[in-house]
Order: sequence, then C-alpha cells, then structure tokens
Amino acid sequence: MFKGEINTKGRPRGAVNKITSEVKELINQLASDLFQSIDVNELKATDKVRLFIGIMPYIIPKKAEIDTTINSNLTWLDSYTEEQLNNILNS
Repeated sequence: MFKGEINTKGRPRGAVNKITSEVKELINQLASDLFQSIDVNELKATDKVRLFIGIMPYIIPKKAEIDTTINSNLTWLDSYTEEQLNNILNS
C-alpha cells in the first residue's frame, strides 16, 4: 500500500524530458554521420530513389486533413434574389 505523498501537479507544461532529448540528439547525430558517409554518386538509380523516398517524410511534413465544414448560419442570404447576389459579387 502506498504511504508516500501524492504529486498532484505532475510535470509542468512544456518541461523537457532530459533523457528523451538526449536520446533524440544522439540519434540525430548518428543519422547525420551516416548520411555524410554515403556517397550518393556511387548508388544505383533504384537505391537513390529508395533513399529519397525514405527520407522524404522527415524533410517535408505530411499534410494533415483539414475540416472545411462551415458551421455558420447563412439564412440571411435567403433575403436576396439571385440577381442581387450576382450584382454584389460582380461589383
């Protein structure tokens, strides 16, 4: 049975996990060293394409789906005729 003091606050928002940041930095350094050691000119064309496809998700962020649903009340448009709306749009 737990008899200690309960931490109700937890980690402060935005606090960096020291171990995680150190591991990420180490992986980043290893990847950088690896890519610097690769001579792209010696790769076959298929290997160049595989390398390019493999690193693309880390260079260019993937597009996120955006909800374009309009949730506003547009009943005020009903008070205008089609001709009046066209005149407003064309003016």
